[in-house]
Amino acid sequence: MGSKFLSGVGRCVLLSLAAWLTACGGGGGGSGGDSVPSGGAGAPVPVLPSAEEYFPLNTGDRWSYGTDTQHTTLVSAIGPQQLPSGQAMLVRTMGQNGQTEEFYQRDANGVRQYPGPIADQLTTAFGPLLVMKPTLTVGDRWVVVDATVSNGVYIDDDSVPDVVALHMESTVIGMESLTVGGKDFTRVAHIQTVGTRSKKLSRSGNTLVTTVTSDDWYAPGLGLVRSRVTTVDGSLPPSTRESSLTGWLVGSQRSDTKAPGIVATSPAAGMIVSGCCVSVGARFDRLMDTSPPGEPLQLTGPDGKPVAGNTVWDWHGDFFAFTPSKRLTSGTYTARVTTANRDVAGNALPAELSWQFVVDTTGPAITPVQPLPNAKDVALDSKIVFTVEADTDFSRLALADLEVTSLAGSIEVDRSVSGNTITLTPKKPLPRGAHLRVQLGNLVDQLGNAGSLAWEFDTDPGRFAPPQALTTATVTAVTIGDLDGDGRNDVVLALPADGSGVSPTLQVFMGQAGGTFSAPRTYATAPGHERNITSLAVVDLDRKGQMAIVAGNDLTALQILRRQPDGRHAVSQVIDTASAYAVRVVDFNGDGRPDLVGRPYNGSEVQIWLQQPDGRFGAGRAVALESFGGSPGFAVGDLNSDGRLDIVTSGVGLGKQFGVAYQQPDGSFSSPVYVNVASGFWGQGVAIGDVNGDGRQDLIVSNQGVDAVSVLLQDAKGQLLPGVAQPGTDGATRVSLADIDGDGRLDIVSAGTGWPLIVTLQRSDGSLDTSQSFPRPWDQFFVDDIVAVGDLDGDGRPDILYGGYWLRQRAVPAPAGSGSGGTRPTWLGLGRLLRTR
Repeated sequence: MGSKFLSGVGRCVLLSLAAWLTACGGGGGGSGGDSVPSGGAGAPVPVLPSAEEYFPLNTGDRWSYGTDTQHTTLVSAIGPQQLPSGQAMLVRTMGQNGQTEEFYQRDANGVRQYPGPIADQLTTAFGPLLVMKPTLTVGDRWVVVDATVSNGVYIDDDSVPDVVALHMESTVIGMESLTVGGKDFTRVAHIQTVGTRSKKLSRSGNTLVTTVTSDDWYAPGLGLVRSRVTTVDGSLPPSTRESSLTGWLVGSQRSDTKAPGIVATSPAAGMIVSGCCVSVGARFDRLMDTSPPGEPLQLTGPDGKPVAGNTVWDWHGDFFAFTPSKRLTSGTYTARVTTANRDVAGNALPAELSWQFVVDTTGPAITPVQPLPNAKDVALDSKIVFTVEADTDFSRLALADLEVTSLAGSIEVDRSVSGNTITLTPKKPLPRGAHLRVQLGNLVDQLGNAGSLAWEFDTDPGRFAPPQALTTATVTAVTIGDLDGDGRNDVVLALPADGSGVSPTLQVFMGQAGGTFSAPRTYATAPGHERNITSLAVVDLDRKGQMAIVAGNDLTALQILRRQPDGRHAVSQVIDTASAYAVRVVDFNGDGRPDLVGRPYNGSEVQIWLQQPDGRFGAGRAVALESFGGSPGFAVGDLNSDGRLDIVTSGVGLGKQFGVAYQQPDGSFSSPVYVNVASGFWGQGVAIGDVNGDGRQDLIVSNQGVDAVSVLLQDAKGQLLPGVAQPGTDGATRVSLADIDGDGRLDIVSAGTGWPLIVTLQRSDGSLDTSQSFPRPWDQFFVDDIVAVGDLDGDGRPDILYGGYWLRQRAVPAPAGSGSGGTRPTWLGLGRLLRTR
């Protein structure tokens, strides 16, 4: 966590006491700590109580903090450990970025913080930090750290050590009264820390400076109760983050003394359940301490012996579920929740809670008929059929807990009974590519014994198989291309910065024979550019078969990664620019060398960089064209058939949904022309390509309001006709063009957050077929380059890469009379693929 400031994230978010101490100052370092006189004459400055009172370190102390980003962090004093300098307290922090650990040691000089066991080399080089002095005097100011590290520090890619300097000072502002979380605190010590970190790069000679100002308030006997941090990183606008204490157990102090209560149990007391899949749990009325060892629940069987199993707390920390290791047999079971359960403030459950439920495995047997459990590719018009034993009480069938569900919600069905067979008929076709669960409970026999059953199956996904995860990491941009020249496509994924000062990384999966991928390789991007990568492309910049990666960092830089002799890719050029939110690669000046064009997140112009004969890119050239941050669309193509490339961006509002800059004969661009569709408000996705087979490139857009894809055909005069909405494309905010079915014609691929993936094929006569929807993974980032199309398994059929998920295209039966034996006779590959959105 110390590396957050030392390594240069440039954004210091106060998530916990430990994060504040290590990331944003709060005390001196191994090379600092000398008091600086506050200056001036006059009355004596009052002395505040000792730092020992304001920085408690007791085994078992806990603090929970809430941030202005709605995240919660728990800081715990684990216990003493021996360091070479003496005994220290190990402090663990759990928050949205995972777990970190630091050591704190109190000596005659105050309280020092030592790097934890996983601290990086740079943090360790700066040495321990003096968190707080033995006494605090209003106006006192001291040097936290003033050190320079150069040995073994490499930031740019020239193999020459770089220089990192860090200077931090803390000042005791005063003693204040403060209200945090509805609680009043007095005699609160207000300490302000100002830190400046500079990085001098050996390659360019540039010095990058980041300044962090942290105001922190400590309450006596309690510790840190509030933090406010303002960061100024280069030319970026200042950012401020706050965190406040929400709960604590410090020594004998705790945030409240109210005992936790149990609001629900499962199964409920007296409930009859089957022996299969029983889960026993309890929900509390507040967050609980989930760290103590041992089971929070004890379950005993009819024989009075404990039942073995495992307990899992949910991520909220107020509910746990105990799952027995073996199927339960019939009988009465007793569940006990003991007083060992405590909340985060250390308050114990006031009394043990016990209840009983009945397991009856002799209820009516239920047998699935169709679809069978774990069936695949179930037809969308299928009925669900099962049988029950003859002694079932059919008069109580309507009261049975019957549900058919998918991830999207419940499936409405009609029920019918014939003999011992029950048929469920969906009121509309089952969802495509869905994982469905049929659950039947409390179906009783004539004696009242309850039976239950649940089984699952998958419906026919259609053209694309259900999404297959290539990575569990969050992905901000994707692209497909043959990076190593072996004839197989590879996958490039952009992963976000982790908040520790490290720039975003690229994760590369190399295609292998048999339609598989190698273990991912990780490529570094340029240091000092911690904004997420929002645009990716793979292109042969040198026209020699050596594929390069082009990456756009939102608001900061455009990076070129070229292939190295060892087959890996490394940064060869960095273009500092705010117009890298979306980047396209095209030959703008007709010299045969690919050029770059990029748009900003928000702005009034795009930039063009022409490739020079030496393979590097020259200075950017501005083209006046508005774009809006909430709209990801960006495309390049010939929209008036004059043989010159034009540029389209998503517009900025009503009357300016999509902006077009037409290229003139002299290479300049016209003033923006704004294009609108019949309805809608904000322009969204943009693509350019021939979608009616007349040889002229058309404009395909989506917009907010109607959330549908509209097609603006280009007529014989080179003019765009009014947009025509494509039915069945609701929810589209991104638009791509690709030859999905291999017939040589461009098809439309569209998607939107919270909506399915939509494919609209182009027919042989140039008209567009009925749009089809397919399940897709949820995406976190509202960017355009989260979708890419390419053959990922070598079967000749283009697949779709959506974030870190692979939607594999399957063989689709040919129309009757094609003579193809059930599949299309020929796959033509991607055809004229234009990823210009």
